[in-house]
Amino acid sequence: MGKNIYRKLAFRNLKKNASMMLPYLFTCVTVVIFYYIVVSLSANKDLKAISGGNFTIDVMKFGSLLFAILSIFFLLYSNSFIMKRRKKELGLYHILGLEKKHIQKVLAWENNICAFATIVLGLAFGFIINPFLTAILSRAISAELAFSSAISIVAVAKTVFLFITIFILIFLSNLRQIRSANSLELLKGGQYGEKEPKTKWSLAILGAVLLAGGYILSWFVKNPKEDLNLLIGAIVCVLIATYLLFLAVSVVVLKMLRSKEHIYYKPKNFTLISGLLYRIKQNAIGLSNICILATATLFIMTITTSLYFGINNMLNNSYSKDISIIYPQTDKKEMADLKEFIDKTTVKYSVTLENETHYTGNKHAEDFAKNGTLEYFFLMPLSDYNRLTGEELTLSHDEVLFYSDEEEFQLDKLSFGQNSVRIAEKLKSFPIENDHGDDYGRSWLYIVTQDDGLIAEYFGLSDNVTSYYEFDLLGKEADKTAFSYAITEETYGFTNWSSMSKYVYRDSAIVRFGGLLFLGILISIILFAETALSIFYKQISEGFDDKDRFNILTKVGMSHKEIHSTIRRQILIVFFSPLLVALLHLTIALPMIMKLLKIAFLDSVGVIAGSGLICAAVFVLIYSLVFFLTEQAYRKIVTSPQK
Repeated sequence: MGKNIYRKLAFRNLKKNASMMLPYLFTCVTVVIFYYIVVSLSANKDLKAISGGNFTIDVMKFGSLLFAILSIFFLLYSNSFIMKRRKKELGLYHILGLEKKHIQKVLAWENNICAFATIVLGLAFGFIINPFLTAILSRAISAELAFSSAISIVAVAKTVFLFITIFILIFLSNLRQIRSANSLELLKGGQYGEKEPKTKWSLAILGAVLLAGGYILSWFVKNPKEDLNLLIGAIVCVLIATYLLFLAVSVVVLKMLRSKEHIYYKPKNFTLISGLLYRIKQNAIGLSNICILATATLFIMTITTSLYFGINNMLNNSYSKDISIIYPQTDKKEMADLKEFIDKTTVKYSVTLENETHYTGNKHAEDFAKNGTLEYFFLMPLSDYNRLTGEELTLSHDEVLFYSDEEEFQLDKLSFGQNSVRIAEKLKSFPIENDHGDDYGRSWLYIVTQDDGLIAEYFGLSDNVTSYYEFDLLGKEADKTAFSYAITEETYGFTNWSSMSKYVYRDSAIVRFGGLLFLGILISIILFAETALSIFYKQISEGFDDKDRFNILTKVGMSHKEIHSTIRRQILIVFFSPLLVALLHLTIALPMIMKLLKIAFLDSVGVIAGSGLICAAVFVLIYSLVFFLTEQAYRKIVTSPQK
């Protein structure tokens, strides 16, 4: 056979199957565009120069890896639907005289055409869209990123390599299916899997138990970092339960409905239940995949949106004062120079210091109760406490003052090493607000001791004491931000000094979480595209399978109105059942998401719940639009005249 015949057949096949291929190629091009943009942004030089930019670059690098994994899974999965519908077509080629090696050459041409079109169009649109998405990212992170149309050669090379590899894998997968199937299997490739599934009570019960178990485990997660095994266990249980829910529980429910004669033997229910029941094995895996993809999309959207819009909440939880400077007490000259610099800078930026607090002390951890649990505490000299409160308290060598804002501390003495001190008084308040916590929710104790007290000597308070200088700022936001950056830069070179500013952290957080939100939106688009395309192919595949059945029903007297009603109800169930389960997963998981976000000091129920609600509403809206388009395509196939 001439070489041109394979190319002509390939083009004709792609044109003939345009209804299936165009959505697939459109989504492939979208994936290529976003992958190129994410890889290009990970090499953006402007990002490296801003506070928090390195984190955003790392996020983009992780995003490019995630995009690569999703692309491989997505394109192979979507290709399997296309091949299922095309097996009959390829079987006819074989019956008409084309050998398998000839069919393989046609598929090779088709694969090469799709790969070339996808990569070229994806990169071309990527070059055009990249500057605009960079501008959107620049706005999201409130930082200036150059609007450049320059092409990233590294990003182009990585994109071309990845998608050539993916299309090679697709071709090898198609080759395996052709080689392992005979002509009869190819002709009937789209008709397998219609035997009535058996009722598997054991799997149905296991699915219900795993789903309940996963939900319960998620409620027992108190600290995601410490309860990582519980967190993973909950995710795995829900993941397995989702598959069993559609595979076994759905069969049990449908057969129970079929056993109810007053429900089943009605025209509007008969074809609906029987149709779903005889396809359930095929539907189950597809519906489960759609549900899991929808859940992943909702999770990513909720978390990234919450982090971005909860920045102020994180700031308030992380900083009790606008600026906190921590330095060795021995650096008195450097501190005097810094205060002189602060006085000049306040005039320069027209800001005023208020709520100034200066104190000393050290942070430690000790098992005071001797029960194997460390208590984190801040040890303050009595002289500082008296100065801050205006009191003139005295303590003996083995006495301390004690404060905790948690539930009442039960011990009357604190044991450390071979020593112990008596709690002379449990204070009702403390003069400083800083909880010194690196982890959200960590309970800190405050202990006041005589400067040369027993506990002070044991923990070396006089030898290596740390000084804290904290204050708030009064003035315009821009001036307070500029002042904060000036102080941070001034203290940058000091040894063992730390300058923490709410405004510097805010800018860094906007960059980091703005980048996360940007990447989250891109990933959500890809996940949703994968979800929509999976539903589209599944419904189109079902449409071709149902066409003959509905033609028979028309011939035996079923009206077009009844057929349309049955079609709509069937699609509603098939289409929206994964969405309802995904929304249930998100609702149950919201408390766990709240605990997870507390790692970033985000604890606003309103922000997290509001983000989840808004993301769910947007998702449902777009999902419903896809439903409308899918229903039209399915109805057109099923009700078209028999040729």
